[in-house]
Amino acid sequence: MTMGTPHVGLNSTISYGVTVSAVTTYTAINNVESVDGPNESLSIVEVTPLGSTYKGKLPSVSDAGEVNFSIFYDGTDSTHQFLTGLLGTTTLCPFKIDYPDGTSAKFSGFLSAFGTKGLSAEEAVTADCTISISGAVQWSTSP
Repeated sequence: MTMGTPHVGLNSTISYGVTVSAVTTYTAINNVESVDGPNESLSIVEVTPLGSTYKGKLPSVSDAGEVNFSIFYDGTDSTHQFLTGLLGTTTLCPFKIDYPDGTSAKFSGFLSAFGTKGLSAEEAVTADCTISISGAVQWSTSP
């Protein structure tokens, strides 16, 4: 089996979307340090009869999971202000991750966590963010 070309995360982006008249425009979030996710999983239901010596299992519902990312936080940055404005809202927001090979992942979710850290003389101020995904992730397989 031939291995595909590995990529580093350089030039990857995570963006939020604003939808007007059924057209979504994405804006890249500035000063992103790292992105982890989406972490998709499939729930499994055990269906083992009492007389069985092996567990029986059935697939159940899929969960697109979360996306966790860190930013070098700047409270005057408009993209960071947009993120903090999402806290406590109950409206789904579209997001997109663009990978360095030209593929992308689009999904909708809620900003479920936002926390700053690094308030010291020798650290950059950062914020850890979590998006809880609702629904499926749409993966593009070609640039």
